[in-house]
Amino acid sequence: DMHACWCAGFVLLLFTSHYQHPAVGDASQSDNIDDADDVEVYDARGAGDASFDAGTNSNKFKFDSTIDNKGSSPESKSETRLRDVVVIVRTQKNSFHLQRAEEQNSLWQEQFSILQDKPATILRIHEDWAPEGAWTIFPLIAKLAPMSSKWYFFCEDETVVSFSRLLEVLARYSSEESVLLGRGLRDDQTTIIHHYAFWDDPSRSISYPDFAAGWVISQSLVKRFAKRLNKKQLKSDFSIDVQHEIGMFLYDDGKGIRMTPVPEFCAGSKGEDSKHCATNIPLSLKDCGRVPVEQIFFAVKTTESYHERLNVIKKTWKRDDLLITFFSNVTDPSIPTEDTGVPNVERGHCGKSYAILEKAGSEKKYSGALWTMLVDDDTLISVGHLQRLLACYDPEEVVFLGEVYGYGQSSGHGYPYVTLGGGMAISRAGLQKWKQVAQRCPCPALDTPDDMWIGSCLHHAGIPLIHRPEFHQARTQDFSRQYLEHQTAVSFHRHADVDFDRLYQNELSDE
Repeated sequence: DMHACWCAGFVLLLFTSHYQHPAVGDASQSDNIDDADDVEVYDARGAGDASFDAGTNSNKFKFDSTIDNKGSSPESKSETRLRDVVVIVRTQKNSFHLQRAEEQNSLWQEQFSILQDKPATILRIHEDWAPEGAWTIFPLIAKLAPMSSKWYFFCEDETVVSFSRLLEVLARYSSEESVLLGRGLRDDQTTIIHHYAFWDDPSRSISYPDFAAGWVISQSLVKRFAKRLNKKQLKSDFSIDVQHEIGMFLYDDGKGIRMTPVPEFCAGSKGEDSKHCATNIPLSLKDCGRVPVEQIFFAVKTTESYHERLNVIKKTWKRDDLLITFFSNVTDPSIPTEDTGVPNVERGHCGKSYAILEKAGSEKKYSGALWTMLVDDDTLISVGHLQRLLACYDPEEVVFLGEVYGYGQSSGHGYPYVTLGGGMAISRAGLQKWKQVAQRCPCPALDTPDDMWIGSCLHHAGIPLIHRPEFHQARTQDFSRQYLEHQTAVSFHRHADVDFDRLYQNELSDE
């Protein structure tokens, strides 16, 4: 279920008919590169404290003081200084992520003082300057194009950066040329999450940037990017894998540019020499402890015709100590399942998901849970990895967490939503907040797309979603191998052509 276009149009139409609220932005204004908006430039010197923990002690990343560039790329093109670089961090509005960004910034400021140059400009997308949908990158380009910086470096709030080494890399290229640099990801086969790009010949697939390792575009490419956005509408309203969507837009069916893979952009993978890295990322989840398993309620959404799928759950991730309920349209004591009281429909399942969340937030048997994990009956989960990940978040803070997609976000409109195939984790405070939201934003129909409608309701209520790449709406073979190798996966979705035992043991087992 990858949310067909009719679903998106249906949800948007229904949502706008329920609510009269101001538009999130005017595309004609935000995409005009000749309109030099007043961009508030953030020089974040002095912000943050403590050191940045790049993972467990065994996975902390340390940069060497020297680098050997022989034979790796072109000879030096120009001198590059810190003041020539704008850093854009994909931060998120949540206390854990903001603290991580502050720790990251503290280390960066230490580096800036050592390099004795005017610091790089640091922009964070959770702040007020960023337009709607900034996490998809596309709406940011009109903001960046009027700036005069030579290079634009994008990264996540967990990316570790050696700025001295990054400057050495950038010095090998000219900002007056259209340049896209990064750690290359590449698909082994055509995949649904990439809109079946290169379906006729997967060997033609392009390399696209691994956001976690950081990526760079030149001043020339930013301006070219902005001009094309002004002239041409994006092919899809959906934001599914922004990394690939950026690469494909700049490739422009072969008329644009290809990404240049840079070996100094690292992800802690086999074959990478960390002594030569300009960037790196943690190889494991941050050590925040573990949420006790009895404090997580697993709500599995199923229907009578798919009860056989539950056998896979029982053979893999279900354990005797889990607080788990299989919610169906019938009661079957042999499994057992619980009837939600909502008749089954072929698609959408909004009514069923609303009923499950209502039960999770009101029934006494679930009252001890600090977290609710809502999943499909064909979702595979690592319970142990989930316990470790959720320990980093405060259950008394409103949290809706999972793999985040977007509808209309790349054009500066629409809303983000958590894909329920990969699972959505909701904090206790989030579940209580949802009761209020659901009352004001009821399901228009039983078969309204549930994850999209929930996302639109939360967005209208001003509640941010938290994206975690460890959650996956699709199967392992639908993702680049290089992308998965630096993750501690929490979930995968769909049963077609999947060796369940092998997938669980290789990717999800916490033993």
